Amino acid sequence: MKIPLRVRLLNFNLFLDGTYYTTTIDNYIKMAKEAPERPYTKDRFDCDDFSATYYAYTRYAYGINAVARVIDFRAKHSYNLVHTTDGETYILEPQTAEVIPIQNRDKKLYSLIGCLIIW
Repeated sequence: MKIPLRVRLLNFNLFLDGTYYTTTIDNYIKMAKEAPERPYTKDRFDCDDFSATYYAYTRYAYGINAVARVIDFRAKHSYNLVHTTDGETYILEPQTAEVIPIQNRDKKLYSLIGCLIIW
């Protein structure tokens, strides 16, 4: 799995598996829309819980593990990264199923600097 240099060098990446199974961006969006729903509840079920749910759901329901949980300390936000079959890595906002190319991200919400990224 080839992760963008910026993501590898400016963050702490923890790779938990030896082999990563991926899919298309359309399938990642579909999985995000199918993931178990729960309303946002401040400090009880918020961004870190949404990213953890999507991270676990893709593995449990589909066997797809090329999904990362991002703990973004600078942005005070948590979200997912997905690595696709075409070799690209995108931000996936699990609360909305929005896909964001890394180079087009809002850097205040998705800093990708000094993050803990669990693959």
